[in-house]
Amino acid sequence: MSSFETVSAKMTINPYLKAHCRFISYASEKFPLHDHDFYEIFLIAKGHIQHNINGQNEILEEGSLVFIRPRDCHYYLPIQDEDCLYINFKFQTDLFDSFIAYFSLETYKEQLLSQKMPPKRLLNTYEKEKLYRNFEKLNDTPAQNLTVYKDKMRRFMIDLILNYFYNQDNGLTGDLPEWMSILCRQIQRDKNFLEGVDGLIQLSGKTQEHLSRCFQKYLQTTPTDYINHLKLNYAANLLAHTDMKILDISLECGFYSLSYFYKIFKECYGITAAQYRRQNHLL
Repeated sequence: MSSFETVSAKMTINPYLKAHCRFISYASEKFPLHDHDFYEIFLIAKGHIQHNINGQNEILEEGSLVFIRPRDCHYYLPIQDEDCLYINFKFQTDLFDSFIAYFSLETYKEQLLSQKMPPKRLLNTYEKEKLYRNFEKLNDTPAQNLTVYKDKMRRFMIDLILNYFYNQDNGLTGDLPEWMSILCRQIQRDKNFLEGVDGLIQLSGKTQEHLSRCFQKYLQTTPTDYINHLKLNYAANLLAHTDMKILDISLECGFYSLSYFYKIFKECYGITAAQYRRQNHLL
């Protein structure tokens, strides 16, 4: 293996916070071959990137979520100058060890470190956007209040590992089952998601109970919330690109209670549907 440098936590992580989060555009930084003495989880939020990890090359596509361990040796290369945005969340080994001890996950740590290659997940569009928003919320926390920021960093690390890299049955998580990956692609079409949960059941051939278990296990959400996210995204596009009345948009998207549509739209976007239209209307 070519020579490489070791990046230490002392160089890059605040010793009080023990964790650090950054949004990185590949065009702005270059990363030579390196390993480090801390853990790192990164999400490819936009584009693709070539990743050399432990001597093997791989193409990471949008939605790739990778758990780099201490002593994993890697570097990144652009793909034909394509723009790439990824989010890097790193944390010290003692912080990870305290998490392991608190939840009694010593076996999981052994499994994690014994694998030749680091764990990797490929998130679908819904999962990626959900995690991206959570990264944004973390990054928007005022850093002046270090105690609050420190607490949020720790809770974020715990949620990130438990939700995406830990399986209660066998420790390490895997990617979505093939049938579920196909289902998530099919349900992106408006003619399908506008059918609601019934559309999920019809496309998958699974019972609602089985779907609920799988959506909770692999996506950490319910079929209803998953469908509502797709409907709300469709509604946001209609608000921005048409002059349809908000009531008609609500009905078009399958929300037959306008008050309920207003409620969950604001929960999702942080502003009302009318405010969203004023800020984003393109006509």
